[in-house]
Amino acid sequence: MSFYNVTNPTTFQVIDETRHALAPLAKTTHVDATQNFSAAATLTAPQTVAGAVIWSGTATGALTLPTAATLLQLLQSGAYVSQQFGTSDVVFLDVVNIGSQAVVMTSGSTASTRAVQSLTNTNLTIKFTNVTAGSEAYTIY
Repeated sequence: MSFYNVTNPTTFQVIDETRHALAPLAKTTHVDATQNFSAAATLTAPQTVAGAVIWSGTATGALTLPTAATLLQLLQSGAYVSQQFGTSDVVFLDVVNIGSQAVVMTSGSTASTRAVQSLTNTNLTIKFTNVTAGSEAYTIY
């Protein structure tokens, strides 16, 4: 629904300009060269928190996420969040597979895994299930 002043037709232009100014912007993410992988590797905590990785492998491979303790240490350092992470808090990681084979995302501290098939994008949710020092854990969804 639009509202305008029928006695002043110039408001049509103002309404149109306002509508375009309020339109949502597309979300873009810069993926640094250090986030591109074509062979098995272990991601660092900063690479994981950056939010996106690209797999371009020609053979099935595995990317191992950092341990829950390492990830929590970074997240609770104050560089990323201003509060303590707790059970059920999550980190999102987009995995873009432009390779010809699947990549398996593996947890660094538990048996949690998730396969990302070739030529697909997947948003992984890393959910913390324990944040107690010495018993840190997460599950990949």
